Amino acid sequence: MEILIGVDSAAAAGGAKGTLVPVVGGEGKYSVGTGGEGDQEYKGVIKYKNPDGTFKYYPFEGSYKVAKSGASVSADQMNVFYAGVPNPVTAAAAGISPADISVSATGAGVRVTPKGAGKYEFNFTGTGECMVSVSAKTKDGVKSQGPPVKFRVKPLPKPELKLSGKFAPQELKKSELGMISGLGAGANGFDFQANYVVLSWEVVGKANGKLGSSAGNGNNLDQTAKQVLAKADVGSKVYIDAKIKGPDGKITSVTSAIKVNR
Repeated sequence: MEILIGVDSAAAAGGAKGTLVPVVGGEGKYSVGTGGEGDQEYKGVIKYKNPDGTFKYYPFEGSYKVAKSGASVSADQMNVFYAGVPNPVTAAAAGISPADISVSATGAGVRVTPKGAGKYEFNFTGTGECMVSVSAKTKDGVKSQGPPVKFRVKPLPKPELKLSGKFAPQELKKSELGMISGLGAGANGFDFQANYVVLSWEVVGKANGKLGSSAGNGNNLDQTAKQVLAKADVGSKVYIDAKIKGPDGKITSVTSAIKVNR
């Protein structure tokens, strides 16, 4: 039996040799250098000699993936880190068990907390740049797995008000305003787990040409504020001012001006 790489049945029957794969214990042992990353393919033919001296040919094909050597570090939720919130991180190194990997980081007031094999949580008290290094336990001791990886650490985006679970629009129907009983907050377009809390609010609007207002703490509106919204004149604007506390502890003042439609 012969195993040939790089030829098909017709070529092998015509005498083409291709690359001969060593056969050990009845199995072909194919080895090849990994000069490039990504998906790689191979194909060939098994040449089998019958007792009568004729040959049969059995084509085969396969594929394998070549990974980049060294370590990789990825922010699980986004391609940057954010100060003031837990940042989940995954670290890996080629050929190393996740249980034998350790991670260290410097910059932006980082604190690294292990969360399981290959999993970590980064918390930052500042912004700027963070350098993350990966090491691994090997038979020769703890070894660095490549150069440090640089990440940006950014402040959390400015929060915005939410009404009925949606970010406050520029316009709303009067009937929709009348259904609002509380306020929420978040960062629009920010795909990250971050808890924003409404600390206080003030609602101002006109009903029958007369200005009405109410203010309070927390995220629930009182009855007066609800009436200001429900009875607001069509074509006028209602204003909602709020103080919002982000997960980083910072308090931001936010104002939404909403036109009242019929």
